[in-house]
Amino acid sequence: MLKKTYIAAALIMTMTLSVCGCSGNTNDTASQGNSENNTASATEQSTENPQSNNKFFAPQKTIADTDVDITASKGRFCFDKLDDKEKLYYEKIRKGVAEHYNAFFWNNRECSKETAEKLVSYVAYDYPEYFWYSENDGGVDMMTDKIIKRIKFHYGYTAEEAEEIQPKLDSAVKAYTDSAKNFKNDYEKALGAYEYIIKNTEYVADGGATLDTLYDVASDKVMLDLWNVTGVFVDKKASARGYAQAFAYLMQQSGIECGYVRGEGNSFWNVVKLDGEWYCVDTAQGDSTDEEIDYSYFAITSEQMAKVHKADETFNAEIPECTAVANNYFVKNPDTKAKNSLS
Repeated sequence: MLKKTYIAAALIMTMTLSVCGCSGNTNDTASQGNSENNTASATEQSTENPQSNNKFFAPQKTIADTDVDITASKGRFCFDKLDDKEKLYYEKIRKGVAEHYNAFFWNNRECSKETAEKLVSYVAYDYPEYFWYSENDGGVDMMTDKIIKRIKFHYGYTAEEAEEIQPKLDSAVKAYTDSAKNFKNDYEKALGAYEYIIKNTEYVADGGATLDTLYDVASDKVMLDLWNVTGVFVDKKASARGYAQAFAYLMQQSGIECGYVRGEGNSFWNVVKLDGEWYCVDTAQGDSTDEEIDYSYFAITSEQMAKVHKADETFNAEIPECTAVANNYFVKNPDTKAKNSLS
């Protein structure tokens, strides 16, 4: 088994360069110089053109309802739980992230701040392949107490950096999916992804890092890379969030419904639907013990997962109750010599 590497919190705190040092000022600049009494349309006109001196973000725009397809994200874990209006708002936010917008002005007055903030997170949960974006990277600016002015984004990677990384990610994922073509059923597809991630990734404990403190590390983005899907597929080392995102992505590529859960203490795991029933999977935990591959955390119940992790109180996606056992590794392999840490 690959040797586990632990990074102390002190390392994170001592690094002084910021991954996203200019992002907050960029968004603020878009509205400076306009008086408090200016209308949203006047503000829009002043920011419609690209910011030519800013390579970090694309320009701010308005996304019309007709610019998006509300069926585009069908099959994604959070998206499928939304009504049609929410799906429209979700797709507009997703378009902004996918195209690396700085921000865009909001023209759906009936959408509440709470709904918009929820959907900003849902896009991050559903699209691990948007590695430049996380649930902490979006925000909602208000025109009044009830009317949204714009949705804005901060990213961990510039559009240019993302463009450079993307082919490496695509190549690694294609190599895996090509090798997995002979998997016959949901169980084999999920187990294959679980084993691939653990065998090919060095688990790196985050040492107390959070999504906020990641923006305080050195410009080489070492820690930031650990926290997203590229850690598994490009750098071959990742923390728990990277593992969970990678598993969700491979399941999506296999046509299997899967989401990820943010837990207390920077823990992350997945919920996956196998043969019509929900299970919990924790690939990081499966690679953080002395076993080469610890199958104890593959296709387990919510009750078993609660022995290890609990969902963070601020995690705002609906988590299904997982009670099925038919696809549990030890149920499928009753004669295995592997150790079950949860028995």
